[in-house]
Amino acid sequence: MYVVLLAAGLSTRMGEMNKLLLPVDGKPLILRSAIEAMNFLRTLDTDGTLLIVTGHEADKVRAAVEPPLEEALKEFRAENRNENVQKKNLTLRFVHNPEYMKGQFTSARKGVQSIPHGEDFFIMLGDMAKIRSFHYTQVLKNADSDFDAARPVFQGVPGHPVLFKSCAESRILSAPESEKMSTALKSLKVQRINMADPAYIQDMDTPADYSALTKE
Repeated sequence: MYVVLLAAGLSTRMGEMNKLLLPVDGKPLILRSAIEAMNFLRTLDTDGTLLIVTGHEADKVRAAVEPPLEEALKEFRAENRNENVQKKNLTLRFVHNPEYMKGQFTSARKGVQSIPHGEDFFIMLGDMAKIRSFHYTQVLKNADSDFDAARPVFQGVPGHPVLFKSCAESRILSAPESEKMSTALKSLKVQRINMADPAYIQDMDTPADYSALTKE
C-alpha cells in the first residue's frame, strides 16, 4: 500500500507563509500529516510506503519531515527485530514535481508515476490537519472491491483521503496535465462513502483557517 501525500502547492491564499510549514500542535503541518499517514501504514499487515510529492519550497518541506520520520522508522525496524513478529517494510520516499506551478493534478500524476504497477494507493492532501490514521482506516474498511476508487463524503461534499485501486493508475497517468483530479475521477467507478466526520473535507488554505484551527 502506498500513500501519496501532496506537498507541492504554492500556498498562495495563506499569504507569504508556506502553510505546510506552519506549526500545528507544535509540529509543522506537513510533518503532522505525514506522521498520521505513516501511523496508518503501520497498522497494515502488508508493506507500506509514504510517498511525499514536493514542489514549492521543496527543501524546506523535506527538512521538516525527513529527520523525525526517519528516526521513527528506525525505531519501528528495531521493534521488528526484537519481537517475534512477521516482518514488513515501511518506507519513506520523496519525489519532486518540477511542474507544480501547473496545478495539483501534476503532483498527483508525479506521485502515481512513482508507484510500482499493481499497487493500491491513497492520494492525500498535505494541509488537512484534522485527518488522523483512523480516517484512512475507515475508508479502507468501507471500500468495496468492485470499485476503482473510494472517496469519503461529508454532507454531500467529497473529501480526502481517496483510495485508488491499482487499475486506476492508467487513467490518471493518461490524463492531460491540465486536467483536474475531479475530472479524472468522473471516468472511474467511484464509491462514495458517507462519513459523519467533517475532518474529511477540512483543509487549511487561509490565515482565517489557520487561526480557527489553532484556537480549537
